Formats: sequence, C-alpha cells, structure tokens
Amino acid sequence: MKFGKSLSEAPGRSDDSNKRWIKGFKEGDTRLRFLQEMKDWVQYYEHWNPAGTYFPCTGERATCPGCTSDNERMRQATRKVAVNALVGQYVDVYKLSSRLVNRLMVRNDRNNGTITDRDYIITRIGMDQTTEYDLESGNAAPIDTSAYDLHDIEAMLRQSFETNFPDFEANEFMADAEAKLDPATKSTKASNGKPTIKEAVNGSPTDAVVDQDPPSEPVAQQHPGQQEGQQEDEIEISLDQLNAMDEPALRSLCHTSGVDVPDDLHGTPAIVDWMTKQFA
Repeated sequence: MKFGKSLSEAPGRSDDSNKRWIKGFKEGDTRLRFLQEMKDWVQYYEHWNPAGTYFPCTGERATCPGCTSDNERMRQATRKVAVNALVGQYVDVYKLSSRLVNRLMVRNDRNNGTITDRDYIITRIGMDQTTEYDLESGNAAPIDTSAYDLHDIEAMLRQSFETNFPDFEANEFMADAEAKLDPATKSTKASNGKPTIKEAVNGSPTDAVVDQDPPSEPVAQQHPGQQEGQQEDEIEISLDQLNAMDEPALRSLCHTSGVDVPDDLHGTPAIVDWMTKQFA
C-alpha cells in the first residue's frame, strides 16, 4: 500500500526516516531552500485524528480508518504536498497546502521551470480557519542540491500512519465497515488478501508525536449543501455552490466522494466542469 505519489516516483536517499516527522509551518517566517523540483514533490491526502495527530489516507475508501470513521471531521481528507527542504543546516520534510503549492507553481514557471535555485521565505499568518500564507523569494543563487541526503517521504508517511494505527489490517477494517452497512446496500467485494502494513512499524503507540501545527485547512463540520439531520449520502450541492468553492475544497469533496481530481487539472471552472461530467 502506497500513500503518496510523485511524477517521477524517485525514492529518497536517506535511511533514517524513522527519526524524522513531516513538519507543518509554524506561525511566522520560515526561510528554506527546496531540494526537489516540483515534479518530485509527493502529494497525498491527510486525515485528522481526534487524538491530536495526523495521518495519510490509504486511498482505499472502504478500509481507510479515516474515510470509514464515525467522526465527520476525521472522515474528511485534505490534500497535502510534501517536499525535502533545507532550513539552516538541516534537511527536513515540510507539508504544504494546495493553495501554497499553487502559488509556488507560478514562481516555478516564472523562474524557467525550477524551484530549487533560490531561497524562499514562507510566512504563516494566523491559525486554523484564519491561516494565510505570504510568500517571498530571494535572487537566484543555485546550490548543489545533490550534496544533501533526502528523506524518504513515502517511508515517513507510512510511519505516520502506523504510529496512529499500529494494528491496522485492511481486511479487518473491511469487515468492520461491512458490518455497519445495511444488508440491502452491503458491498459484495470479498476479502482480497492484502497484506498488513505493520512490517515497517518503528516504536509503539506511545511514541506518537503530536503534529506541531493545527490543521492549516480545517474542514467545515457540515458539507456545503448539507441540511441539518441529513445523511452524508443525501447531500445535494448546487452548481452555484460548487462554483463558489476553491480548488482545495473541490479536491477534498471529490476525494471524500471516492474519486480524485486529475493532478493536471487546476482552477475552479475546470474542476467543476470535470465534476459535472463525472457525477452526471
């Protein structure tokens, strides 16, 4: 089971990922140098755990403990992008929101298709629903990025999941999910014998590390268009409501509905047009 994906699928070179955690930006300024071009950045969907931690979505809607949670906020997933970056003398992995990635894409295109040739200052303003980001960049000053050992982001995502759910077995979660369904709507999908994802566990549940930052893109407690008392599968969202949503919200809504927006599709109009064809 793989949590993240990149265009090049290039693995990291570091073997000490178990000693590192994916970081969020603290309030204030963070000056960094990206060590990977954008094609190698890893995107994934992230769930919030009521215990105060975060974990990646497995991508298997029927068995993911986030997607199948009874907690509505936990059930939502927000798209994140992770990248190795040099901060001071240390290489760490940072997670970026979709909005911030979109702004960096503009800088990448403006600078001849590279994001690693200069320092960036990312300023986090506010917390939770008030979070905003400011972005500044310095003059071009290329460095030898190959001189730095990169952390294995996929391994870090796996460890984050396994720290939250050390005893997770996909087949067991499938059985639990099936048991909650009404007999008339139960899936006929049989157990597929997928292996557990316990083999890479490092430490124990007591080693859980609380994420340094609150969610930068908190989800609403109620879906757009959902009326009080209405069940999730009864939600109706008008075209006007979709057009009023930004790209991250649309991507999260699609993911929660069991489909993912293509990576090369950007902007509300294009995504809404794609959605109307998918859900017609």
